[in-house]
Amino acid sequence: MEKSKKKNPSWTRQQHRKFARDWFRISPLRDKEQIQHIQKEHFDEFDSRFGVLSLTANPKLFAMWDKYSDSHKGFCVGFDTKKMFENFGGGGEVIYYDNLPDILHSDSFEIEHSKQVFSKEKKWSFEEEYRTHKFYPNVTTDADRKIKLPRNCFKEIIFGANITDKDRNEIISVCKTQGLDVEFYIENINKNNEITIEKMP
Repeated sequence: MEKSKKKNPSWTRQQHRKFARDWFRISPLRDKEQIQHIQKEHFDEFDSRFGVLSLTANPKLFAMWDKYSDSHKGFCVGFDTKKMFENFGGGGEVIYYDNLPDILHSDSFEIEHSKQVFSKEKKWSFEEEYRTHKFYPNVTTDADRKIKLPRNCFKEIIFGANITDKDRNEIISVCKTQGLDVEFYIENINKNNEITIEKMP
């Protein structure tokens, strides 16, 4: 009906309904296998031209350290977001849903893009995620997706509470060798699994 109204604005209501009924009867979208095939082609095309970097604005999330930093044995990189976003196509806050929003045939590219990039199930809300992304005009490779950030984008390094001295010293050495002007911090965990971040001497 929407398509008919846009394509044939002078038609009567009955003509719009006939158009919709006719297309409903012959539409390939009535075939579940055809729908799956179309969706796969669409998402594969999107995936082949899209890159995303997932971040969090909160370095004090116990579950994030536990899940993504090898049980607090890793480290966290803090960026200057204004400078970092200049090297990407944009970014924003992830929105968490009980049920992910449907992507509709009538959605504009911008709305579809926003739903795909910034929507996530509520079970992941503990991540407090932000995403920055880049869309490529042509099919891209993994090598193309690797973006080298300027040194002034790096702001701080937070070492996990369980990091080894060897790993910490190696990271400090690499930062100095690369000429990164970063501050170093350490994660501390109390008995309630609450995190504080303290600057290293």
